[in-house]
Amino acid sequence: MAPLIHVVYKVLLFLQDAPFFLALLSCLGFVLLLSSVFGLLGFFRRHLRSGKSLSRYGLKDGAYAVVTGASDGIGKEYAKQLAQKGFNVVLVSRKLDSLDVAVTEIQGRLKKQVTLKAIASDLSQGAEDAKNQLDQLNIDVGILVNNVGISYDLPAPYHELPLERVRAMVNLNVTAAAELTHWALPKMLDKKRGLIINVSSGSSLVPAPFLAMYSATKAFVNTFSEALAYEYRNSGIHVEAVTPFHVTTKLSKIRRKSLTVPDPAAFVRASLAKVGSGGFLNNPWFAHDVMGSVLALLPHSRAVSLVFGELKTTRKRALAKKAADEKKADAEKKTK
Repeated sequence: MAPLIHVVYKVLLFLQDAPFFLALLSCLGFVLLLSSVFGLLGFFRRHLRSGKSLSRYGLKDGAYAVVTGASDGIGKEYAKQLAQKGFNVVLVSRKLDSLDVAVTEIQGRLKKQVTLKAIASDLSQGAEDAKNQLDQLNIDVGILVNNVGISYDLPAPYHELPLERVRAMVNLNVTAAAELTHWALPKMLDKKRGLIINVSSGSSLVPAPFLAMYSATKAFVNTFSEALAYEYRNSGIHVEAVTPFHVTTKLSKIRRKSLTVPDPAAFVRASLAKVGSGGFLNNPWFAHDVMGSVLALLPHSRAVSLVFGELKTTRKRALAKKAADEKKADAEKKTK
């Protein structure tokens, strides 16, 4: 420790005789301080500020909310809570039987008279079929929630990801959102109002090694949403991406909720209450926003390294569990 203190002392003596370097360091320190202050102010503004009223998006006109990936998890909650607020809803998902179950469940909990419609379409094969079915409905679209998505079964190096999963990830996480947004915008522009919520992920905030493809597709969602937010902000249309970390869904494979892992109902409730409070990028769940803010404060390489270490540990545990399950299954076969 003593040699280090001596070195620091010598450096400080040197800087005293070098005003340029001192000025440079002072400027850098001031910039970092300002950045931290503005980041902190933005954080509190997001959580103290009320969101936009959803009624401005065609509630009184009988407008529809279109929700993809709506048969389960976050998507079903968006459909349910928007219906509870009085919006008509079109639920889009791959399997009609799952959609019918979701529609029946939502309908049974409604106190308001709304119309629920279901469209079965496999968006992993493209969005053309879904757009054609939506056109046949001839609806007034007030809200679009691009929620459908797919991730990895477990964290893995990119070359181990099946090519079919790579293509499905692009179609579900990128193409579906891009094409359905392209379909909805002219209808919203005609009415001079609209809301587009693109469900992104905390994995989009920094590159996520072992979830490289998923992280990259969700980063697209953020960039896409930001650009559109600026393009249409004077047209009565609000576009934002929400960036949840873990939520208790089939996608995350987490069942127990906690302060940092909300269930879909709590997350969506916060999302709809905070629409617009965070600009184009919104993380309405307080604990998730804390996590994202910490990552933003870290040097980029440090943040990526931290995520890499966490996912490396997750992968190790997942592989161990998979091996144990396979061993147990083999043992059970031998006893029969």
